[in-house]
Order: sequence, then C-alpha cells, then structure tokens
Amino acid sequence: MDDTDKFVVLGRMSAMLAHEIRNPLAGISAVTQVLEGKIDSTDPRQKYVKLIMKEIDRVNKIVHDLLDYTREARPYFIRTKITSVVETALVCHCGKLDEKGIRLERDYVAEIPQIEVDQEKMQHVFANIIENAVEAMDTNGRLRISVGINDKARTIGGEVEIAFSDDGRGSALEDLNEMFSPFYTTKTKGTGLGLAVSSKVVEQHNGRLAVAANPDKGLVFKVFLPMKQPCEETSSKQEE
Repeated sequence: MDDTDKFVVLGRMSAMLAHEIRNPLAGISAVTQVLEGKIDSTDPRQKYVKLIMKEIDRVNKIVHDLLDYTREARPYFIRTKITSVVETALVCHCGKLDEKGIRLERDYVAEIPQIEVDQEKMQHVFANIIENAVEAMDTNGRLRISVGINDKARTIGGEVEIAFSDDGRGSALEDLNEMFSPFYTTKTKGTGLGLAVSSKVVEQHNGRLAVAANPDKGLVFKVFLPMKQPCEETSSKQEE
C-alpha cells in the first residue's frame, strides 16, 4: 500500500470515527443544556456544567481538525480583500485578547489589490495562528499583524505577505522544524493538527506558510499567497 492509498484509508477511517463520535456527543450536549436550564445560575454546580460544554467543544474541534486534514476538498476561490479575512478572524478572538490585556497592532498596506482565496478556509488559518499566539503570550503581551507585498517573491505575479508576530514564549529550533507536521504538539492539550491543517490549506492556495523566531522574543508566522491563482479567470468569482 503506497502513501496515497494509506491517505485514502485514513480519510475513510476519519469520516467513520467522526460520525461515531459526533452522534453521542450531540446527545451529551443536548442533555447538558437541559441540565444547565434546570440549575440556577448562582448554583455552584453550574461550573461543572460549563466545564462539560467546554470539553464537548474541544472534542468537536479535534474531530473537525482531523476531517479537515484528511479530506481533499478543493478551495472555492473568491476575489476579496485579504485584510477583511484577517479582521473576521480577529473578531473571534477579541474576548481573549482583552482578557489577557494583549495589545493589538495593525500594519496594513493600503494599495494591496484583491486576491483569490477561499474565505472560510483562509479565515480558519488566520484564526488558528492568532489562537496559537494568544496561548503563547502572558498578560499584557503584543500581537502585531502586518499585510503587505513580498518584494522578494520570485513567483509570477508576486505574493501578498500576511505576518503574525507575537512576544510569547517562543519555541526551540527542533520544534520550529516540526511545527507543521501532523500530530506534533508541545501543548499539554491539543492534537497537533491545527497548524498541519493550516499549512495544507495554504498549499492548496499555491502559497506558503512559514514560522521563525522573533529577534527579541516570541514567534512570527508568515502566510504567503499568490497575487493571482492559476486559471483564476475561470475558477473564481468577484466578491460584491
């Protein structure tokens, strides 16, 4: 059995496991929500109900990441402003940023033209990178997001560069080399699939995902996306 066949088998097994896990998980979630409605908000048992719901969400995310990594769904390209996709991803993390007192800095080049991306998939990539950055930082940290043109790009048509720079705990060199490998993680909780899925999505966009240590502290993730997708005139739509 070659690697392609193994990947097909893994995809089928993942789909089967996802079905078998999600059905009972939906039942547990429904019963927990009923319990939540029957327990007074001041009851100390509410914290256990919230913990159950939090863990249900975590399992759902694990299943979702596994399916994303094994399925071969092609991106649905739409011409859009990449900064809008970044901002949408940020909305989901505003609460966490405020909770930890993390300062957000933006540096967006105004002249960047619209590019071809699958908005939902790329939003997931940006959200995952932001989530990793927030988790790596202590209180009162700094997250800097820049969007510009990669002047060093050798690809035809050039590249847009989206960089996420944090001042968190950083990673050892050996961790950086393995960061996009599936199931590799240095977290106590996590599957190690988030960045692997993100890397795969960026590759499906004919782009690149890179990570490096900041000169002072923390990490910087860079997403490079082509200004023009191959055959984009027949495979994409203009965003209204």
